[in-house]
Amino acid sequence: MGRNDVIKSVSGPDHVAWARNEGMKLHDFGDVHVITGVLHLRGKGKQGSFDRRFQFTDTWQRRNGRWQIIAAQDYLIPR
Repeated sequence: MGRNDVIKSVSGPDHVAWARNEGMKLHDFGDVHVITGVLHLRGKGKQGSFDRRFQFTDTWQRRNGRWQIIAAQDYLIPR
């Protein structure tokens, strides 16, 4: 997924008024780090107010002295 695809996937009628990460854990594998946690969002959308929590896993790799995200997965936690 490229930059424009990411922007398109998070753009829309929803307005996020509050957001925070919870329970983040770092799994260190040297030049690869895996970060897990929960993204908690509150706001308003077409169907009214929302309060959503997403479980996420982000994988970062150090390449040429810089950290780059190489994989990401988010899962909407059912209520």
